[in-house]
Amino acid sequence: MNRFAICLSILLLFALNCYSQDFIHLEKGKARNKLEKYREVRKNLNTDIKETDSSLTFLLRDSSIRPLDIILVFDKNGKCKTETHIWNCDSCLQKYKNKVLDDKHYQWNKITASLYVSKFSKGMYMDASAANLHTLVFRRFDFSRKEYMEYYGNY
Repeated sequence: MNRFAICLSILLLFALNCYSQDFIHLEKGKARNKLEKYREVRKNLNTDIKETDSSLTFLLRDSSIRPLDIILVFDKNGKCKTETHIWNCDSCLQKYKNKVLDDKHYQWNKITASLYVSKFSKGMYMDASAANLHTLVFRRFDFSRKEYMEYYGNY
């Protein structure tokens, strides 16, 4: 197996362990613990976690795999409202996005070329806009069921 395939496989394993949208709605402490557990399991990888009052940033910087940033932003109640994944390659983004869309648990519906909305109970958007090259953003929405059906009931 060539080096690129090995690196991509490791990145995808990381992606599955820190699976997207699993941080949305989580409290900051629980999100930090989840990232710390990954660091403990993968001690051989160069990672860093930076924290502010309203955010956590996980940086994967290792010569053996492609870089990845995960940025979590929290609301005033300390719950994750935005989760951003940033890669340095388009194929990394596409493979990860496909894995996310294949997860039937969220029942993603395509709204535009780059915007997806989950089923109501999951309360999320996923944005893969070309304007944000190599970036996948998950956002929490706070619609009532009635509002959700008005906006997205036809998708």
